[in-house]
Amino acid sequence: RREFLRLGYDLMSRCRENREKLCYTETNSQNIIERENTMASKICDGVYTFKITLPENPLRSLNCYVILGEKGGRNLIIDTGFRRPECQRALEKGMEELDIDPAVTDVFITHSHSDHSGNAQWLISRGCRAIMGRVDHGIVLNPRSDLNRQRTLAEGMPKELVQYALLDNPAIKFAPGPFEAMEADAGDVMSYGGFQLECV
Repeated sequence: RREFLRLGYDLMSRCRENREKLCYTETNSQNIIERENTMASKICDGVYTFKITLPENPLRSLNCYVILGEKGGRNLIIDTGFRRPECQRALEKGMEELDIDPAVTDVFITHSHSDHSGNAQWLISRGCRAIMGRVDHGIVLNPRSDLNRQRTLAEGMPKELVQYALLDNPAIKFAPGPFEAMEADAGDVMSYGGFQLECV
């Protein structure tokens, strides 16, 4: 079962009125250019998002979310992109724009797919701490495990394709490799930037 991070009602109500639109009209070309260059966008006070490019992938990009710590608290980054130089550059640029110090930053990996977890190890090497759901962290530690095969089948992948998915697949190729993380369970609550975040 995937562990997801749910932003609580407090976060959503505080963001509703201040949320910036994440799509732009053709007439606002400067915003389009900035968006493509991973300029961070403010969602509401203390909460930002920026895109991480996903090269050679139909998804094209991943939305990385950031909650800035307040009064000496820790920052939170949510998801990381593939373990590829292009993704690392976009991630690094977004962090620089938001003046994020890895030494006081946690990274929450929502699930084991490599477009979300790929740069976890890289961020840890820079000083961040990782947090991940217990089940998904087990899959990251052993991606070719029977648990991962069973889960892949349960999620609807045809049996004849499972072996390919677990052996020769960009999802494995750009995965982070094993990394240490604090493991979260459903119902755990974390506090960042004045928000309460519940794992579900």
